Amino acid sequence: MSVAVEVRTPSDTVIRRPKADEEVYIHEYFGNSNVQQRGPQGFLVDIRTPGYVIKPHFHRVDQFQIAVDGGATIGAHDMDPVSVHYTDSFSPYGPIVVRDSLKFFNFRSAADLGAQWMPGANDKRERKPGRNVVATAILGPEAEPATVRVRNMIDLHDDGLHVFEVSAGPDSVLFPDVAGGGGRFQIVLRGELHMDGEVLPEMSCNFVAPGTALPERKAGPAGLQLLEAQLPGNFIAARPIDAGAGLPGAEN
Repeated sequence: MSVAVEVRTPSDTVIRRPKADEEVYIHEYFGNSNVQQRGPQGFLVDIRTPGYVIKPHFHRVDQFQIAVDGGATIGAHDMDPVSVHYTDSFSPYGPIVVRDSLKFFNFRSAADLGAQWMPGANDKRERKPGRNVVATAILGPEAEPATVRVRNMIDLHDDGLHVFEVSAGPDSVLFPDVAGGGGRFQIVLRGELHMDGEVLPEMSCNFVAPGTALPERKAGPAGLQLLEAQLPGNFIAARPIDAGAGLPGAEN
């Protein structure tokens, strides 16, 4: 049974090491990156080997990769904190070349097991390459109470793809919203998110199913930096932050 809002804190995750001879660890947040199952799939990849390379490949589903620590390059682009890399399904990307270390989240609205390595898997692509977008967060937590700023990182697309960052002062109440597209992931980058009676510390995540109203939310006593990443899909919600319309403090 699907859940409209799923919440995970770092202490909720299961950590596994796929290969005993590699310093790479997977923190399972939503589902299991090694098991085909219903519902969203989300995990944190923790690479501790300088110069580690993930070769060019594609996946069968749309996905976000969000760098939160360390640094790398992805193709011709930097992959430094906090940056977002979005790719449509069947769209090759890479290589990812780690500098000293790298931590990044991988978010999908449906499970996909394993990479399709290029160029060998070229004949497995079911459609032409689509979007391949990189964006970087620039806001930090707000110092002033009752202050909320919003900045689009990837503008809202017709199919619901959308990424934006939210910066809120201490105890500030966040705007009401409805998840669209294929569902929305949120990451607490700094501070605390108070949501539906729970206190979510840094690196907590939640997934909100499309068409679901987000629970009441506010920043913790030290403020909040939140990243919201919405995958494309069939549900298009009328939202107060489309291009910042009607929301004080919104930026593009």
